[in-house]
Amino acid sequence: MEKKEIRDVLIMSIAGFILSMFSIGSLFFTLPLLLLSKRYPKRSTDTACVAVLVLAVGKQLFDSRSILMNSLTYLFVGNNLFIPVSLILGAMVWVHTKGMDAFKRMLFSVLPSFVLFLILGAVYLALPENGQSVVNAYREIYTSLMSAFVDADSAVLDMTFDIMLELLLSIAIPLVFINLCIVHFIFEAGAHRFDEEFDERLSRFTAGDRFIYAFLASWTVMLIKQFVSFGEFANLLINNITLTLTLVYAVQGFAIVLYAIRRKGMKIRGSKLLGFLFLAIFLLPGINAVLIIALPLTGVLENWIRMRK
Repeated sequence: MEKKEIRDVLIMSIAGFILSMFSIGSLFFTLPLLLLSKRYPKRSTDTACVAVLVLAVGKQLFDSRSILMNSLTYLFVGNNLFIPVSLILGAMVWVHTKGMDAFKRMLFSVLPSFVLFLILGAVYLALPENGQSVVNAYREIYTSLMSAFVDADSAVLDMTFDIMLELLLSIAIPLVFINLCIVHFIFEAGAHRFDEEFDERLSRFTAGDRFIYAFLASWTVMLIKQFVSFGEFANLLINNITLTLTLVYAVQGFAIVLYAIRRKGMKIRGSKLLGFLFLAIFLLPGINAVLIIALPLTGVLENWIRMRK
């Protein structure tokens, strides 16, 4: 590496690590790492990603330094690192799959989070007592915090904790997928801001004709597991896969909406449409529920009703 490249890798690595320590910044901390790929070879992005990964692991271990002899600490560290590690590996995959079909790049980018989810699940299945201890520790934290704001008995708090825990574990991979899509879209939109064909290509995004079989199979299994017990971890895995596949069709639905608007002569950028949809989802009660359902449904329906000709 030349001096300028080393300097930029160092600056972007530090910027990414600092962003990862803040609540809002943690959603976009891989963006500085991706920016390196615009000017330098892939090795620069890889180096920066590995550097931030090492720093993130080091920070987690440093924060837990007083109880490192406790084996449960490493389970807590693994839980805390699931999303940042998934995002870092996803960024590396995105850079290395440049030139590949956008749909395949999306799937490959979210694949590391799927593998990490399986690894964590295997660890908890192999160490059930330790896993239960971790859950109990999270339960104690939750009940102590909620008791300060809500006047409810322990049974109610335990029930709400169980519901929230299952919900969070069921959307772990979908959350990573959403973050990857947003960050990678921001990066690509910025990199192609002078490319008039970028939004045209975006409006043509498709998951392909065969992907519908995976989507339908996942929802079929979702229905079956309402009557047949697959086990707790299998249920969570099915939820994550099904919701992630549904989000893929939400992306296709977004592309169809963009295509329809541009076809009417409105040269709206995909970034502006995305911003408008997010504002509508977060700020307009009622409308947000319609959009959340309508986008994936639109993407799915195109398998039988061609909306883009």
